[in-house]
Amino acid sequence: MKHHRRVNNPILEEIKRFLDENGVRGKTVICAFSGGADSLLLLWMLHSLGAARDNRVCALHVNHGIRGEEAKRDEAFCRDFCLKYDIPFYSEHVDALAFAEEEKVSIETAARILRYRVFDTYSKRYDALIATAHTADDQAETVLFRLARGTGLAGLGGIPPVREHFIRPLLRVTAKQVRDELARLGLPHMEDSTNTDETYSRNYIRHEILPRCEALHTGAALRMAKTAELVREDEEYLYGEAMRFLSKTEKSALRSALSELHPVLARRVIRILYERVRISPDALTLEQTEAVLTLVRSRKRYGTVDLPAETRAVCDGELFRVEKREEEQAPPTIALTMGENPLPAYGGCLILSDSPIALPDTKPKNIYNSVISVSFSSARIIGNLYVRPRREGDSYRFCGMTRKLKKLLNDAKMSHAARLRLPVICDDAGILWVPGFGVRDGEDTGDNSMIYACFATREVTSD
Repeated sequence: MKHHRRVNNPILEEIKRFLDENGVRGKTVICAFSGGADSLLLLWMLHSLGAARDNRVCALHVNHGIRGEEAKRDEAFCRDFCLKYDIPFYSEHVDALAFAEEEKVSIETAARILRYRVFDTYSKRYDALIATAHTADDQAETVLFRLARGTGLAGLGGIPPVREHFIRPLLRVTAKQVRDELARLGLPHMEDSTNTDETYSRNYIRHEILPRCEALHTGAALRMAKTAELVREDEEYLYGEAMRFLSKTEKSALRSALSELHPVLARRVIRILYERVRISPDALTLEQTEAVLTLVRSRKRYGTVDLPAETRAVCDGELFRVEKREEEQAPPTIALTMGENPLPAYGGCLILSDSPIALPDTKPKNIYNSVISVSFSSARIIGNLYVRPRREGDSYRFCGMTRKLKKLLNDAKMSHAARLRLPVICDDAGILWVPGFGVRDGEDTGDNSMIYACFATREVTSD
């Protein structure tokens, strides 16, 4: 009797290795299942290993609402496949086209964002890991794409094998190995017609660039995937150093500290701050990161750099932040009357009185850090009194000189946020007073028809 040596399945062994190294045993694993070759083989392998490892394996299909009848066909195929092999199946529909228009991102980006939102929801709902079928070819495509676009070590590190509740067991398996194995098993799969459209950057890399790399060096995709692993180890160390810098640096000193930091760490700090506010998975390009670093190190008191997906970096005096990009709304113009004039849009309250205003023993801290109480002659007021926001080119004459408001604010080192809500007190002749600066010449006459004014950031009382 002949004894045949058992031949191990290399893909199955690779998945076992991955699951063992990452402690995936006795857990619910939801496989992102498009019906394509990669996701189908991953689902099949995980399902085959599930019982032995005490893992509950399910499939999750996301219909992005993009490919019409073809998308319906793929969803039906996925459902039938899971029914045939007794695999729990879930499906979700999203509207990537509407989301792309609303958030001003590409359809590819919109689909990716919505897909991962679904994954996150199911992970929380079932306390599950999400397995995606990224292969060594996907890893190589990612590295090449980011290299061409411009990136640092984080970009060259490619797709992480484990991130939060996501696992990617096929990163050391090539697309050819996947298809060969499916052919051996006799398992059918779906083909997305958009995968052949080379107007998409990744498809061009897949069909034109990677085959040329393989012709130059056999096994190029696997070698790129291995290089990405090594680069990612270096990046993890530097990322940790950048996190330590952020944890020990006060927000008020972030800009000056960041400007003195070595560029290797400074770029990572910028990227970390961007990742905290972004909704898009798109990473910053090298050019975008350098633009932000140049702004941080510049002498400009205020400046911004627009970043992907409606975010921006802002320098405002010594402050630096990355935030969602929203249109700044100037406060409204408001008519003033005697007594209290609450001005929440300007950050305070303006009191006008015909007698001196009694301040509390502890005066409120003024957000402009300057004088907030003045008096002026009511007889010299022309027309109506009102408050408005600062305008480009504003100037007025006080203490014998005509002064540009912009220069006054620059000299006072006032932040952009404070300038945006700075109250400018006017009559029909122009600017009368700006809190923190002087009253218009000719108004402080000392006659018996005086108006006393106080701009405060909290309530004060008048006699």
